[in-house]
Amino acid sequence: MKCLDTCFIIDFLKNKQNAVEKAKEIASDNLFTTSINVFEFLYGSLIKPEVNQKDIEKLKSFLESIGVLAMDNESAEEAAKIAANLKKEGKIIELSDSMIAGIMKKNNCFEIVTNNVDHYSRIKGIKVINY
Repeated sequence: MKCLDTCFIIDFLKNKQNAVEKAKEIASDNLFTTSINVFEFLYGSLIKPEVNQKDIEKLKSFLESIGVLAMDNESAEEAAKIAANLKKEGKIIELSDSMIAGIMKKNNCFEIVTNNVDHYSRIKGIKVINY
C-alpha cells in the first residue's frame, strides 16, 4: 500500500518522465492518496490567476483510479502526535504533511511516493519512495 503525495500527482498529471516511470513501476500496488493531498492540489490550481479547469478534471479522473482516504478523529490524533513530537525535536514540518502521515499510519500504510524527502524522512515509521 502506497500513498501518492501531491507533488507526485502533479508531476504525473503533467507527464513528467520521472513520475510516469515511477507510476509504471508501482502500478500493481494498492495506491491511494488522502483528502489533504486533494485539497493541496485543488488549492494550488484555484489560486492561479487563470484557473485551469482541465487540470482539475484530470485530477478528478485520476482519483477515480486510486483510493482517497479522509481524515477522521483517529488519523487527526495520530497527526497531532507526529507534529508535536517533531516540534519537540526541533524538526518541524508542514502541518499538512503531518496530517497526511497521520492518515497513512491510521490506515496501516507506511510508504509515500514523493519528492518531499526532507519532510517525510523525519517521520518515524514512514518509508519515502523518491522518484
